[in-house]
Amino acid sequence: MSTTSNTSAVPMTWNHATTDVVDPAAHTGGGVLHVNGDILATHPQQHLWIPDASDFQQYADWAASHGYRFFDVTPYSSVTAWIAAYPSFVLSTTLPGISQTQSPIPPLVPVSAQPTQQQPQQQQQQQ
Repeated sequence: MSTTSNTSAVPMTWNHATTDVVDPAAHTGGGVLHVNGDILATHPQQHLWIPDASDFQQYADWAASHGYRFFDVTPYSSVTAWIAAYPSFVLSTTLPGISQTQSPIPPLVPVSAQPTQQQPQQQQQQQ
């Protein structure tokens, strides 16, 4: 008899993505937390970008408390690399029905909004 409650995070194997990290066990960067519930019609698979690998379990537990109790992790070098490699697996930082302000997961920074090293130099030249 299983002692796992319906709100406990349960590891699963999700073989739809491959990490680009050389040593996933030593990876301290981010990755994708894949979660889903018992009934996929009501709790379909979601792909959540987690910026720090040490937080995967914490966010899996949070997702489980909202009915997404099954999880797996794909460590990845960056959110930009993930989007390029897996454009059909849309990333989110919250779950359906939960506003971004209620989600503990940090918001994604759009690639175009990330500052480059050239931007400060261009601003200095314009002054």
